[in-house]
Amino acid sequence: MPTPRIRTKRLLAAPAGLCAVITLFRQDERGGITIMGLLLLISMLVVGGMAVDFMMFEARRATLQGVTDRSVLAAAKLGEDFATEAEAEAHATSVVLDYFAISGQTANLAGAPLVNASGQSRSVTVDANLGVSTNYLRLIGMDRLETGVTSSAIEGTSDIEISLVLDTSGSMGTIDTGQTQSRMDFLQTAATDFVTTLLDPQYEDQISISLVSYSEHVNLGDDIYDAINAANPRTVDLSTGAQFNNPSRCVDIPDAEFDNTEWNNATITYKQVEHYDPWGNDNIAGPIQTICPTVASSAIIPLSQNATALNLAIDALEPYTNTSIHSGVKWGITLLDPTFRPILSTISSIDPAFRGVRPTNYPAPENALDTIKYVVLMTDGDNVAGYRLRDSGYNSVLKRTYWANSSYNYWNNHKAASPFPSYTFETTGKTATQKDTLMQSICTAARNQGIIIYAISMREAELDVNGDPILTSGAQQMQSCASSIENHFFETSASDVSDVFETIANQITDLRLSQ
Repeated sequence: MPTPRIRTKRLLAAPAGLCAVITLFRQDERGGITIMGLLLLISMLVVGGMAVDFMMFEARRATLQGVTDRSVLAAAKLGEDFATEAEAEAHATSVVLDYFAISGQTANLAGAPLVNASGQSRSVTVDANLGVSTNYLRLIGMDRLETGVTSSAIEGTSDIEISLVLDTSGSMGTIDTGQTQSRMDFLQTAATDFVTTLLDPQYEDQISISLVSYSEHVNLGDDIYDAINAANPRTVDLSTGAQFNNPSRCVDIPDAEFDNTEWNNATITYKQVEHYDPWGNDNIAGPIQTICPTVASSAIIPLSQNATALNLAIDALEPYTNTSIHSGVKWGITLLDPTFRPILSTISSIDPAFRGVRPTNYPAPENALDTIKYVVLMTDGDNVAGYRLRDSGYNSVLKRTYWANSSYNYWNNHKAASPFPSYTFETTGKTATQKDTLMQSICTAARNQGIIIYAISMREAELDVNGDPILTSGAQQMQSCASSIENHFFETSASDVSDVFETIANQITDLRLSQ
């Protein structure tokens, strides 16, 4: 019998040949670029296709938005008289439906238009939906792009509450390059025209204006100060019977209260700001500018429709100390918040049409003719760090009386002759950054409640090396506070500020898109 050697060799040779083939296949790079090219091509189709799909979708969305905007503006316009509100609402609804039918967009309407007609006002709101099938995005599982579109318009005046918040800091006395009047002069002209326009007799009992002027602090005036839960202004030295009645009508609001618009009069006792002048001349014993303004014209005027009284107060405003925008806007918003109504109800001097009624509740989203609330906030600069005496420097009748008749600079240069020759008074206060943070917190809280904020940054133009305008830190803060950059933020010079106030007055009363 032959031996099985040949068969054994064949069995051993076969695996070796297979390994060689596998090795050659592994080392063969022919066709690799084709595979990579296919992968890249698919990726390019997806990415490029995404751009095409999104462009087509945005074009359709813009068209639908244009139809909704035009339809609500036409429907809200007060051009005809109707016997009843129901007839006015039916007419406005038909106008909207006609616009959508003519443009071929009827299928995109998300329900019937919401129309409110009341007296000299009309509001219209339209919701629409858009869905577009994709051509390329479906390669990654996105078969359809969808969005909602909303437009609202209102004409006429519903009930309106306005807080006019004006900067009266020291820089308002500046006369800008090429001008002969100060910034305060220009502001007073603009603000009085604004008040006169809005408090036209045709809007009687509809529009109320609260005037808030601010510098380092806000002077509440006697009525509001006495009505809130503030620290007792009278201090008595029990050992001598001496007493000191602090004339300051400014209070500290805790930082946490800037996170919301409500007024907390139940659990907070608001600390009275000290009557103290950190600026006074070294050689003048009496205070020059205390951190809380005490002149009568600087006090808040709440819920007024008396144009004469408001304009007299505006004409009497004077530049005064540092800038605390956060304090001004907080008080402006407080005067719009319904939780402050019980406080204002106790003030007999408020117009009978508003006392006990305003600030009203916040408007319901579905009813644009509820009371609309506005803050018109103006500044000519940035928040500036403030000065305060520590409690240890204001904790006795002797110390409080001394500061009521002196200034920090005077004391610092006449220590030996003062009642406190060996005492070191420390000063403190919020930094500009802290004020900016509080300002943004309260502006956000107000916008969330539906309050519309107009922000005016009035300043002399600052240019960069290329001659382009610089958006300063203060202007950026105002921009962030406003309800929108496009329609509610204004950067202007002092000489042009009247045009800005006129624009805002017209927007408040004229036909306008509200959403």
